[in-house]
Amino acid sequence: MGPRSLAYRKARSSGQYRHPARMFFGGFGPTVARQTLEGIASDYAIESRRFALVVDYHTGLAPFGYGELQCAQASGMTGYERAHDIFGPSVTSPDFGTPSAVVLNGTQDDNWQRLLGERHIYACLEFGTYPSEAGRPALRTDHWLYAYGQTEIETARGRVRLHFYPDRLDWKEMVPWSSRQVHRKMLQGLQL
Repeated sequence: MGPRSLAYRKARSSGQYRHPARMFFGGFGPTVARQTLEGIASDYAIESRRFALVVDYHTGLAPFGYGELQCAQASGMTGYERAHDIFGPSVTSPDFGTPSAVVLNGTQDDNWQRLLGERHIYACLEFGTYPSEAGRPALRTDHWLYAYGQTEIETARGRVRLHFYPDRLDWKEMVPWSSRQVHRKMLQGLQL
């Protein structure tokens, strides 16, 4: 991947925070999802726990159906080493340039790092679907229709959903299989 392509991917993946009607607007404050997660962490006093192991599920990157375990950069190399100890050599890290994703800022790991420091492992389990560029037209159409209040938005949302949740039996079989493998390793790791 050339430097211009990498710069474009980083700019696109990092979002923008000034123009609500433009693509990949990240908001002016914490999202409802972040507020919900922080509420759950508070309700269960996660910050007082001896250790937490967090696996955050996503789709869209990595080879089709493959569950790639990605460490975020907030935990740094020690976070990667903790994840590697539990999950093995398939864990990827932006420090090595090995994940399908580019380096991202503001991931959930930032929150876990702030709350727990070295008392946590955070990994994003990213399930591949179709090539990113294949979904780009559907995302643009969905965004435009939403921003301008068009009625055809449900059709566009259906195309986006199919990009990130393929209606294929092989993909639907691969996701739970990989998930079970990750859950088994989590339970084994927590026994240590």
